[in-house]
Amino acid sequence: MAELIMTEEGSTPSTPGANKWKIYPKSDGFHIIDDAGLEIGPFISINGWIPVYETWTRTGNHTFTVSGDLTTTYRKGAKIRYKDGGAYEYGVVGASSYSSPNTTVTLITNTDYAMAATTITDRYISYIVLPEGWQDIFNYTPAVASSGGSITTYNIIGAKWKTIGKQIKMDVDFKISNNGTGSGQIQVDTPITVATASTGPGREYAIDGKMLQVVCDGTQTFAKIFNYDGSYPGGTNYQLVFNVMFGF
Repeated sequence: MAELIMTEEGSTPSTPGANKWKIYPKSDGFHIIDDAGLEIGPFISINGWIPVYETWTRTGNHTFTVSGDLTTTYRKGAKIRYKDGGAYEYGVVGASSYSSPNTTVTLITNTDYAMAATTITDRYISYIVLPEGWQDIFNYTPAVASSGGSITTYNIIGAKWKTIGKQIKMDVDFKISNNGTGSGQIQVDTPITVATASTGPGREYAIDGKMLQVVCDGTQTFAKIFNYDGSYPGGTNYQLVFNVMFGF
């Protein structure tokens, strides 16, 4: 038999009698306490985050493993938050795969957070658009190259991404300080492998103001940039700004 408490509790209520349990709300959602005094929750979240109790074992800055086949839980596009010794850190699941006995979870690369090699605590997952505290936009540092020759030096002015379901939008602004022998097309790393082909717009801001076309091909890990007429878009002191959205 369960006792339902409807007023918010500031602390854990008393342990119920044998074979009984209590359901009660706290500031972060509904909790349960059983007849052994074990508290579980929140199992109905009011802030958009669902606690997960399996251990996360860090294997890299943006990868970790969990025991068992949990690919459905850690599915593409899911949001996570955790602590690794400090404040909450955040990420988006880019992929998960199971190989007995563990599921490997890979987050989309970013430069805002890197999972530390320590015990991961306060683990949560969310499947809604905007859970509490979600930062929405992440920074990353892409490499820039040309398909012919090589660009000598370039500077990333800004590179950001955000996810919308299983789509990701990237916005990049960079300047070619020295074009060297660069020719053909310019290739800019994407934060994650492209799953569905897409195109996007761009513009050169410093020299000739030409419109750009951006192409992302499926299975590639970079976006290709051309002038509007398909010619090479770069040159020394050229500043290229573009955005594109694609499925991952």
